Amino acid sequence: MPRIPTTAAKVPELFYDVLFTFVLSHITRAMVFPDFGEIVWLSFVKYIVVLAFFWLIWTHQVIYSSRYRERPVVDNLFLTLNLFLTIYLSSTFSLIGDDLTSTSKLFAAILLLSVGCQYLLAWHEHEPLAEILAINLLIGSAIALLSLAAGTSVAGNVIFAIATGATALGPWCCGKN
Repeated sequence: MPRIPTTAAKVPELFYDVLFTFVLSHITRAMVFPDFGEIVWLSFVKYIVVLAFFWLIWTHQVIYSSRYRERPVVDNLFLTLNLFLTIYLSSTFSLIGDDLTSTSKLFAAILLLSVGCQYLLAWHEHEPLAEILAINLLIGSAIALLSLAAGTSVAGNVIFAIATGATALGPWCCGKN
């Protein structure tokens, strides 16, 4: 990978990081308190999937901000959209019960699509990593939409977990080949 010159973080990126801290504390609180402080194993598994989803979004946004921020207006519009989608998702992901809601899955797919579109804009101008991440995010978005079609059953949740895992592990697996 080519060496990237260091740049100072700008206010939108710092705000994005602060909001992700809020989102992670919000979903952690949602996991612990529904059962009076007792952690149920199914809720814990769902928490790990949701945490992995938010972590992959944050990581992809950080990679994008540090490598490809060359269109400030467009990039800030995407960043703003992604912030609103992330905040909304943190309030819709419910760890109570056996299913993730259809609304959560739909907005998760839209968020993956939005970040994937950011990478699509950088695809032709940069190294192959932008191509790998764009394709990976778009495939993850499609799988998340499939989980929506499967409904809120266990099968739908498993498909959503596969979408999250494939999107999170995709660049790592491609980089090993």
